Amino acid sequence: MTGAGVGAAVANSPAALTGLYLVILGVMPVLRGVKPEIGSRLDPAQAVLALAQGHAQTQSILILAGWVSVSAIAGWTLTHRRAIH
Repeated sequence: MTGAGVGAAVANSPAALTGLYLVILGVMPVLRGVKPEIGSRLDPAQAVLALAQGHAQTQSILILAGWVSVSAIAGWTLTHRRAIH
């Protein structure tokens, strides 16, 4: 769902995939190292890992729901604002 929302917002599938990979696998680990209190509340990869291990289930679900919601809203908004050719 996150990928679909970002893909709709960017309107370019390769750019959406590359951007998400860079953010999730590059930016989030750096953020967790620099600001662990913020990084632990935003990292979807860490949320999936914690959810799979049975730790912090509510927080993990909220983190993932936040990523899906923000990307879906951005995709919907930008898709509806785009001119039709």
